[in-house]
Amino acid sequence: MPLESNMTNMKNERVIVLGSNKGLGFACVSALLENDGVIQVLGLSRKDSGIHNKNPKYAFKAFDFTAAYDSPSIFLEVLKLIEDFEPTQIIYSAGGGPFGEFGQKNWKDHEWAIKLNFLFPAKLVWALMSSKKLINECNFLYVGSAIAESESGDALGPSYAAGKWAMKGLYLSIMASQSDSDKYSKLKMKWISPGYMDTDLLPKGSIPRLNGRVEDPKVVAKEILIALEHQPIA
Repeated sequence: MPLESNMTNMKNERVIVLGSNKGLGFACVSALLENDGVIQVLGLSRKDSGIHNKNPKYAFKAFDFTAAYDSPSIFLEVLKLIEDFEPTQIIYSAGGGPFGEFGQKNWKDHEWAIKLNFLFPAKLVWALMSSKKLINECNFLYVGSAIAESESGDALGPSYAAGKWAMKGLYLSIMASQSDSDKYSKLKMKWISPGYMDTDLLPKGSIPRLNGRVEDPKVVAKEILIALEHQPIA
C-alpha cells in the first residue's frame, strides 16, 4: 500500500471489525479508537483482548465465524447485530489456516480455513447486500493478502491461499456487476491486499519471515483507515 500520510479525522463513523482480537484487526481497532471522528467501534471475534474495554467508544461480542457459517441461528444473530449497529464501515480482517504441506494436514483444518477466509465472509456479504435493514451506506472492506495477488500460490499455506483467491474472484465479480444490478444495495464491497505482517498468525518458519518481508500491522491499519476515508479501494 502506498499511502503514508498522517491520519485525519473520519466523521461520524460507526465501524465493525471482524477479527478484532489479534494482528491487523486489533491494530485497526486501536487506530479507530484514537480517531476523534469515530463514534463507535464494535469488535467481533472468538475472544477479546480486554485492552479496550474501558473505552466508551468500544463494544465487543464473541462469535466463532466458522460456527456461524454452519449454524443458521448463529449466523442470523451475527447479521442482526450488524444491522442493529448501523455501521458505516465494516472491516473483515479475520483469517488463517494450517501451516504445512496440503496432504500432511487434517482436512478439518483446511475446511476451517476455507470457511473463515471465504465461505463465511461471502455469505455475510450476500446477506448484507440483500438486507433491507441497513440504514447507512456502508463499505465492506475485505482484507485480502499478498497471496491473492500472486500466481505462484503458497506451498505451506494452500487452504489459506485457496480461500483468499476464492474471495478475490467473488469481489471482482461483484465489482463487475455493481454498476447495474447492485445499485439497490447500501453495501459496497472493497478490497485491499497488504503484504505479510509481523503477527502471531505468521509462523516463524514461513518464507516471508525468512526473507525479512513482513510489515508492521500498526502501519497497515492506519493506511487502511486513510484509504477508507480518502479514496476508493480496488
